[in-house]
Amino acid sequence: MPQVMFVDGNGMLHPRGFGVACHLGVITDMVTIGVAKKLLHVDGIEKDASHAEMIKQLTKGGESFPLSGSSGKILGKVLRVCDESSNPVYVSVGHKISLETAVDLVHRCSKHRIPEPIRQADIRSREFLREKYEPKLRKQPRVKLKKTKDTSDTPSLDGRNCIDDDELDCVISLFE
Repeated sequence: MPQVMFVDGNGMLHPRGFGVACHLGVITDMVTIGVAKKLLHVDGIEKDASHAEMIKQLTKGGESFPLSGSSGKILGKVLRVCDESSNPVYVSVGHKISLETAVDLVHRCSKHRIPEPIRQADIRSREFLREKYEPKLRKQPRVKLKKTKDTSDTPSLDGRNCIDDDELDCVISLFE
């Protein structure tokens, strides 16, 4: 049984204050950490010029700064995980862990920008999908979007002009 789960998503750094990392932690009654690649605009926190300037000040792996909202509450931290990547990750509490401990664990479990548990889960899930669905894709014709009557390249959202019935059967069979 794992002692902590890294979640590719947000914890408390979420518009409702309760992201997927929080949900998963409560449901499983396990320690969870939210690790997001993009910043959600929450409680007045925005990815603006001042935010970009603070990110530039993170010069080496392990450096971080807190994300404080308009309410004054610290919702998470921006963490430069490694020296090689200038793009940070956004760490937030999921369940049963302090923010400082979460940031420390994310940094310690990272060889690259993404913490190794999340990176390996992503690699293995993509491999599984390729093995399971790629043979079917080779046998089936490709799904093509059809142009709508207004001749724009954007398919209609109601689905009536996107694909025909045969193509729809092909898409459905991929997920059966």
